[in-house]
Amino acid sequence: TPLPLSSQVNAVTFITTALDLATNFLGDDDYNIYLCRGKMLLTCGDAAAAEETFERALSLSKKSVSGNTMLGQSRVRLGKPAEARQAFGRALELAGAGPPLTALLCLGKLSLEAGENAYAKDLFLQAARDHPSCTAWLGVGTACYRLGEEAEAEEALAEANVLNNRDDATWGMLALLCVGQSRYEEAEQAIKQARRIPPSRPHHAHSTPPR
Repeated sequence: TPLPLSSQVNAVTFITTALDLATNFLGDDDYNIYLCRGKMLLTCGDAAAAEETFERALSLSKKSVSGNTMLGQSRVRLGKPAEARQAFGRALELAGAGPPLTALLCLGKLSLEAGENAYAKDLFLQAARDHPSCTAWLGVGTACYRLGEEAEAEEALAEANVLNNRDDATWGMLALLCVGQSRYEEAEQAIKQARRIPPSRPHHAHSTPPR
């Protein structure tokens, strides 16, 4: 989320000064300088400049996991899902056995949006096993639901609910699952729970079309 304008001005001034001082010592073509500058630009909401800066950083260090992950994030902000998926995929490929959580979750979400539900399930499962969270298990549940794996979907959504029982999207998915199984009383209870909670995320992130 971009910083408020006043905070952006202070952050840009401070970080730019620090980066200028570091550049004087390290030179213009330093990977870490570009990575820090890209992070600053992304935080301040300038995704286009951030993308260009991360690309420059990666030209100096092509095997950077964090650089590819941040490049993917900038491309998500720019509405470039295919290019973002490529960057996140590269990050996971380079990371090997220790994939970054951000890349797993972001690529899982993008894969859901692209209809690649089995791949999304694998990504969210890995995220849930490595770093259990409501978001990861909700992703697993959504992918399983779309794949017709209703028992697994319900288990995953139950896990999501244990980790955070105030997530409206999880209750919404549970309601959808119950309706599909003609469990209308349970669906009604889930809907009531969802309505009690202020929306926590844009619901298109895990929107589920009819199977």
